[in-house]
Amino acid sequence: MPNKKYIQDVAPWLADIFVDDSTLDEKTNAYFVSQQEQMIKQNAQRLGKYAQYLLSILHDSDILSARFEDDDFVVVVDDICTNTFASIIRDEKGVGIDKEKRIFPLEIRFEKARVLYYNVKDDGEMSPVELEPTPIDVYYADQLLAVTDETIHLGLAVWKRIPPEYCYFDQLFLEITAKAVSVKERQEEAWRVLFGGRFLDEYHYFQEQFSAGRPLNSDSECQKVYDEFQLQKLKKNG
Repeated sequence: MPNKKYIQDVAPWLADIFVDDSTLDEKTNAYFVSQQEQMIKQNAQRLGKYAQYLLSILHDSDILSARFEDDDFVVVVDDICTNTFASIIRDEKGVGIDKEKRIFPLEIRFEKARVLYYNVKDDGEMSPVELEPTPIDVYYADQLLAVTDETIHLGLAVWKRIPPEYCYFDQLFLEITAKAVSVKERQEEAWRVLFGGRFLDEYHYFQEQFSAGRPLNSDSECQKVYDEFQLQKLKKNG
């Protein structure tokens, strides 16, 4: 009989998502954040652009598609950071844009990947499930598990909508082992289409701040960026 696997051992930072009696106090969470930041920094070259999106920066991003292309596992998400900033622009500028059209694709390609899907029981035991890649719907959280010269090992907590209402979710854990990872940022292209080429200065300032490492996946942080841009614009114009 194979040894049982527990989420507390495989991805301890994500355990409280799945285990009812798991508590992640402030001190323990700070330890995991520091550990993840160090691992990301040490492996920045291997992780490439994806390093900027780790630490669950993509928390609550809708998954537009998830599929295998030959040996690569390709996940396309609606980048929650750009989406949130676009909603600030909409409100501040009075632009009428339907929520359904506010989509900013980010493609994450796990090259030569092996992907294992698990249900997680209340005690943390991981139970393998047979599942095609397409039904996962929300990128919830991530934990970088290990990086070597040969592989990148990552844990993802995702949500899967439950039919027929699709307003409730199952939580799943994905264990991904890949030779490499790359991202294709398509957000600016979508921004140009959505806003008809307007507000590019605001968008580029937002991107500069994101690239500098600011966590811009909340309304309050995106509002700060917008206000900073407006203040700089006022000062520049005298």
